[in-house]
Amino acid sequence: MSEASDDGSEGGDDDDDDMEVDGAEAKPKKKRAPKTAAESHALQRQQAKERRLARPNGGMIVEAKKNWELARQHNLSKQERQKHINDLMETVKGKVKDVVTKHDASRVIQTLVKYGSQSQRDTVAHELQGAYRDLIQSRYSRHLVLKLIRCCPSLRPQIFTEFHGHVIRLLLHRDATDIISSAFTDYASPQERNLLIRDFYGKEVALFDSDKLKAGGLKAVMDEADEARKGRIMTALKSSLTRIFENPDKGAVGHPVVHRALWEYLQEVSRLPTAEEQAKARSEMFENCHELLAEMAHTKDGSRAVREFVAWGSAKDVVSLAPKLVFPSSSTDPSTTDVASGRRSLIYLVLPRDPRYFTPALIRTIAETDEIIAQTSKKDAELRKKEVLAGASDGLLKFVASEAEKLVRDPAGSLVAADVVLHADGDKTAATKALLRPLVDSPFPTPPSSSEPHPIDLAHSSRLYKTLLQGGRFSQKTNSVVPVPTYSAINFARSMLNEVGKEKLLTMAVDGGGAFVLTELLERFVKDGTDGEKKELKSWIGSKTSKRRIEGSSAKGKDALLSKVNDLCSSV
Repeated sequence: MSEASDDGSEGGDDDDDDMEVDGAEAKPKKKRAPKTAAESHALQRQQAKERRLARPNGGMIVEAKKNWELARQHNLSKQERQKHINDLMETVKGKVKDVVTKHDASRVIQTLVKYGSQSQRDTVAHELQGAYRDLIQSRYSRHLVLKLIRCCPSLRPQIFTEFHGHVIRLLLHRDATDIISSAFTDYASPQERNLLIRDFYGKEVALFDSDKLKAGGLKAVMDEADEARKGRIMTALKSSLTRIFENPDKGAVGHPVVHRALWEYLQEVSRLPTAEEQAKARSEMFENCHELLAEMAHTKDGSRAVREFVAWGSAKDVVSLAPKLVFPSSSTDPSTTDVASGRRSLIYLVLPRDPRYFTPALIRTIAETDEIIAQTSKKDAELRKKEVLAGASDGLLKFVASEAEKLVRDPAGSLVAADVVLHADGDKTAATKALLRPLVDSPFPTPPSSSEPHPIDLAHSSRLYKTLLQGGRFSQKTNSVVPVPTYSAINFARSMLNEVGKEKLLTMAVDGGGAFVLTELLERFVKDGTDGEKKELKSWIGSKTSKRRIEGSSAKGKDALLSKVNDLCSSV
């Protein structure tokens, strides 16, 4: 018998399975099961590594990821990073197409394109030739294609060529649609755009008119086509657009390439031989897309198409479109509108084509439909503006009242709030009080723990209150404030005095950025206040205590405020 081991077990191997029993053949040795969590995790890692290595190009991917981890660090010098990028390039060279659709390897190649030299980028792009159409349909490799389009300008024409003949289907593909849109909008030249959009016109144009289309667009093709051929092209274009509009969930409706195609269709509709044909074609297209027009108004060609529909549309069509176009959301509530990006659509209701907000080029674009409107409407243009203002005022004033805090603190929002209160029709009491509440509710001076300054210390907020106290905007041409006849600045001044209070107004003026606001308030009472109001203000702001506070202040604008205090005191 063998000697016992130290732990009390029989001598020999620990595993009884290694012993021969009755001369039987020995069983194969089994792997010992891990006894601790650490051993179990180590075994799992080892097994995962073995599985990765067993995959096609597994060893290469593992090596590439090691170089990638080094190359993508942020604290590297240019020389160190380039060394790792060169190592990475040597590892993946000749095998880029094999690994680029894998989620981890795709990120490796993207880093190579991001930090690599132009020749290395071009090498990657050349290796992927013939695969771009498939790559943009992959969840992982589509981002790489966009990087190559951006970083390899000399190879863009070859990349775009692989999309030709498949653009409509790619626009309706969940992953590819944004890549096609970005290629068209951000990187393609005018000639390349003409070729990318040709799939909308049908195979006949792609086969026989590519050179003509590249140089002059659809118009150049239509100018030389006979009537039968024009009809076939228009049918194909309508069919392509309808296919897009019938699948709004694919995300293509909002893309500029679709808007260009729609605008070109409407331009060609206006060239049809008879007014009846034009009206029929326009009406059929409107029926296909009228629910989606709000998603198109944000681009140049999309807004042109929308204005064309509005100009030729019936009163019923215009009424159904107006709420969606002004407040483009599932609700007609303007509070859901992004003021920063949509302020012009709101301001246009109260100040159409105002040069402060609309550039000359934009005004000329908007005026393109004036001739059509003159044909379709007997109503005077000024009367139409007044009716639009009357119809929109109630909703805009409610918007200002409900979103006052956000509008006061936002630079774009403060512009909207000022112009709505100045120019809208109706009772402005609620909107006025709501705009003054942030002055009252926000603690002053701002406590150190607060990340938001008091509204009086924000330049755009102070400008909002000054504008409403002045009663209009300052004009560079006249070098003076242009008052709005329908707005009462003195009523706003009275509301400010009552809502905010004298003491807080003075404190904000001497300890914050409110000196110019208080100056405008006093100016308004000097001009339009009653004698009783002036005397009451004099007893407050003209007292020795108040004057000493202003004189002892280091606030910007204290000299202007003191001067206006003296004007007030001498006026009564």
